[in-house]
Amino acid sequence: MTRKKTLKPARWEPWAFLLIVVLGAGLRLGYLRELRGTPEYSQPSIDAAYHHYWARGLATGRWYVTGGREDPQVNLHPYYRPPGYAFFLGGIYRVFGLAPLAPRLVQMLLGLLSALLAWRLGRRWFGFPAGLLAAAGLGLYWAFTYFEGELVGVSSTVLLLLFLLYGLDRVLDSPRRWLWVLASGVAGGILLLFRPNALLSLLLVAAWLVWAARPRGRAPAAVFLAVVIGSLLAVTWRNWRVAGEFVPLATNAGISIGVANNDQSDGTTHTIPGIGDVGTPFDWPAVIRRMERTRNLPPGSLSHGQASSLLVEQARDWITSHPGRFLYLLGRKALLFWGPAEVRNIREVYFARRFSPVLSRIPLSFPVPAALGLLGTAWLLLRTRRRRREKPLSWQGGVLVLLVFWSYFLSLLPFAAAARYRVPLVPLMFLLGGAYLAGMLARDRPRGPAFVFWLAAAPVLFLLGNLHPVAYRPSPEKWHYDRGLAWTDAGELNPAAEEFQAALNHCPDFYRAANNLGNIEMFRRRFREAEELYRQVLAREPNLARTRSNLGNAIYNQAVNPPLPPPERAQEMIREAIGHYRAALQLRPDLVEAHNNLGVALIRLGRPEEGIKEYLEALRYRPGNISTLLNLGEALAARGDVSGARDCYLRILSLSPGHPEAARRLAALPGS
Repeated sequence: MTRKKTLKPARWEPWAFLLIVVLGAGLRLGYLRELRGTPEYSQPSIDAAYHHYWARGLATGRWYVTGGREDPQVNLHPYYRPPGYAFFLGGIYRVFGLAPLAPRLVQMLLGLLSALLAWRLGRRWFGFPAGLLAAAGLGLYWAFTYFEGELVGVSSTVLLLLFLLYGLDRVLDSPRRWLWVLASGVAGGILLLFRPNALLSLLLVAAWLVWAARPRGRAPAAVFLAVVIGSLLAVTWRNWRVAGEFVPLATNAGISIGVANNDQSDGTTHTIPGIGDVGTPFDWPAVIRRMERTRNLPPGSLSHGQASSLLVEQARDWITSHPGRFLYLLGRKALLFWGPAEVRNIREVYFARRFSPVLSRIPLSFPVPAALGLLGTAWLLLRTRRRRREKPLSWQGGVLVLLVFWSYFLSLLPFAAAARYRVPLVPLMFLLGGAYLAGMLARDRPRGPAFVFWLAAAPVLFLLGNLHPVAYRPSPEKWHYDRGLAWTDAGELNPAAEEFQAALNHCPDFYRAANNLGNIEMFRRRFREAEELYRQVLAREPNLARTRSNLGNAIYNQAVNPPLPPPERAQEMIREAIGHYRAALQLRPDLVEAHNNLGVALIRLGRPEEGIKEYLEALRYRPGNISTLLNLGEALAARGDVSGARDCYLRILSLSPGHPEAARRLAALPGS
């Protein structure tokens, strides 16, 4: 196999690569030190909290949630999210324990390993300048360091994608080609368990193998696909075994495509008509209950797979009936992908970088790799194309990276735009840019006007990349709100209150921030102040079921905690709280917390049968809710139903082995 003539490796190349690694390691250690002082370090939020909950359950066998979230009971249902990253994180927890340092260190080491792979790929395909450029991009681009500090799986996806390319490249000329075929298939299968949208790229990779490894390319392609499909079938079998549902990978497809394809979507929002705002993965069981309610279905009758399928059908029907709007959204999301804005998804990435002393000092921004990716694409298509008859390794590698890059890009467009979704493609942008750089430095580079054209194209594309073709506004109120949630989970109420107040300063109508300020006052046992905050929220948004229930809590706690009001006034306040609980349930019959608190209040008024009825109603919507089972067990024991109370506590211990309160109450029952 012949190779395209490239620049000979310079003697200083290894030292340059070593310098990149040292700088990259220093950058990561500096950011890690900074990260350890933030609330998100020990209290992951949103998607990171879900992954932490899931991985902890896999590592320890204990499934529980914190921060008032609903337990999604991952171990009892089809996977909601693709399981790749949760198992990776669970493996780290199993080996190193649950301390927050280990996963960040591992991910940062993976980031440096990705730089090594990018260096090897770039120099192998296009020459040593391409390798150094790719390594520098992987080592020093701020987004890699940022996401290596987040528990969301981006850094793992980057490494898997690069290892996939490296393994496929080695298939062509390694004496151990079948070992590399298997390794590539394993990498592709695991990548699919991280990012299901990579399926299109993997199918094209198999087609590339048929072409590049001919005349015997069909066998490697078949083995590659068999290994990839095998990983998918393993997850499908698990979902069937656990839940009896045919769910090939995960049930989040309905939410993912539903939020991006409806009348209310602008390509970045996360709202579905009939459901409202879609928050964290912990909300998926509540979304299913809401779907049951809007479709007049009995509670518990809609399975996870059925709910996802209904949302996919709803999105598909909207697309077929609104083709113009659908194409408009595709175009808008494409422009957002190539634009300079860091579109929020989990957190406000723009402000995470802006307020970071380390990341804010790194000058590289997305228009740099974007310009390199476009330049490299044009270079490979217009310049290297003429050498395809020689089948040089650089041309085959260039075709591979082009196929993977552009197919992965297209696979993102049906879904909501987000900064983190484009990060796995940034290494390929640096690789493509390396092809351009190496070609411009090679002895057979363009001459005369052609050289001027290619040289001028770089700054032109960079300037175009800094334009904002579509309107997008970073949300400082969300940045402060998310930090407030993290400080709350960490038990640091003062900084949490400051963050929620900062969110309100940016957006006075941000009712969630005001509601959480009320929650902080509840934690502080300042129930009257919490009541005032909840009433302020409801004055602007009267149909917020959770806030209405919280208002009931604030009033109830004033009635039963010192300084106690007169007995008649206390009874009146409890009845007022009951009214708010019932009003909340009129708005959301599936609000388990309201049923639970209503049961407590009714029993306090001496109406135990009504209270028990509310507990049973709560369990109808959420059968495994531990706090409800504790309350029901206490109520049954109080009326002499020892057997019923024992069943409640045993149920808790089956869901959460070793639960201390359930074990204590079970031991205290007569006859135990």
